[in-house]
Amino acid sequence: MCYVRVPGNGTVTLHRAATIIVWPSTVERHRHAVFHAHFLRIQGRIQRDGNLVHLLAETLEPFDELLAELPTRSRDFH
Repeated sequence: MCYVRVPGNGTVTLHRAATIIVWPSTVERHRHAVFHAHFLRIQGRIQRDGNLVHLLAETLEPFDELLAELPTRSRDFH
């Protein structure tokens, strides 16, 4: 499960992992990466409250070079 909600504060929930909280000011600072990158490298501060884990995003960087390393193969659906 993964979802993104951008109005207000953006949040991304990674199933059984952590919630990534991205404040509007952070989205604006890293606008190009947020709206154009296929993969993002997110750095920030960890917040824990019992079993809940949140990552408060501070920097968002494009990480598209990872795409070149993924194996691809052609599929014939006929």
